[in-house]
Amino acid sequence: MTGVIAQRALEECGIVINMNKLPYDERNAFVTSGMRIGTPILTKCGMGVAEMVVIALMVDRVLRGVEILGEREYRLDEDLREEIREEVRGLCREFPMA
Repeated sequence: MTGVIAQRALEECGIVINMNKLPYDERNAFVTSGMRIGTPILTKCGMGVAEMVVIALMVDRVLRGVEILGEREYRLDEDLREEIREEVRGLCREFPMA
């Protein structure tokens, strides 16, 4: 899976990450091989280890649910997308940005 697919699929579900080039990455900067997950805003909202585990499990479910069609193309089940979006909304309601 490319970084761009991971970024787009997760964004569809309400989870924002950045595609990121890895050391010695042979893919160009518009595709990449990696992703970066930033946590400062999460901790600022009061999330801790337990919430990070929940988020990691959501990321895992989304990425496992991606059907890769090409370097930039993919398919994601609508039911999974909506299920994760609702879980993200719930977590965000519990930990609103100040």
